[in-house]
Amino acid sequence: MAVASSASANISPATTTNSLVTISCGGASPTIIGAVAISSATITVTSATWSLGGTPAQVSSSRSAGNVLVSIWAVPAPTTGNGSFRFGYSASGHVNGIITCYTGANQSTPSAAADRVTSVSVSTNITLTPANLTANDATFYLGANVTNGN
Repeated sequence: MAVASSASANISPATTTNSLVTISCGGASPTIIGAVAISSATITVTSATWSLGGTPAQVSSSRSAGNVLVSIWAVPAPTTGNGSFRFGYSASGHVNGIITCYTGANQSTPSAAADRVTSVSVSTNITLTPANLTANDATFYLGANVTNGN
């Protein structure tokens, strides 16, 4: 079965200590991916929860020289239904992100370490190629930028 996106919801840009998004996740072999960008040199993601059950795990986290943290989390084999995904932060900061439910996903390791690629760059063109992609894989990307003085 090919991986497909079944639902997604944006984390509206805001200055906050947590973000709460409601999304309906269902279908065969679901996995939830949550991604957030925080404009700060020090703020971190301290928690991620799915209200219906399942254990979120951090997949990747990287902070740019421009002080933007990008953090991606996965909930493999979540309890399905209409639920809430919440990120908690170490302090109040400007955040933006997305929560997406995928179907047809690997239920034990939806984001194997060997398949991850990260980059912090000031280039306008970036090419990232995961080493183990197959025809049944899906890719997830979150990019963020900051303009000094804003």
